[in-house]
Amino acid sequence: MDVIGYALANNIQVEEGDVWEEREPMPTARHSLAAGVIDGVLYAVGGYISSATPVTDKNEAYNPSTNTWSTKANMPTARRNLAAGVIDDVLYAVGGYISSATDKNEAYNPTDKITGLEPLLGWLAAK
Repeated sequence: MDVIGYALANNIQVEEGDVWEEREPMPTARHSLAAGVIDGVLYAVGGYISSATPVTDKNEAYNPSTNTWSTKANMPTARRNLAAGVIDDVLYAVGGYISSATDKNEAYNPTDKITGLEPLLGWLAAK
């Protein structure tokens, strides 16, 4: 008996990989945002919404286990084209564009508190 026949005969479900699946859309459509994952939750921050809103401070969290989005604390600095990374369960939003390039470096922890850190360039210069 081949693998497919065995699976069908024994009521085994085979999940295919390498496929895309439609999930719950983001509450705020935008591009040029950044994202990071903390404890299995995806955080989408900042970005560009429209010419009327060229930068945003939005912070929205996606839980893939429940396929739901929730609104979290906004970033202190609205911007787009930023970078993000997670270290020790803290999301860092670095750089980006406001009306010109920015050196902002802000940290978000999942307890919905954002604290401003010294500007990235000043921090790097001190190292």
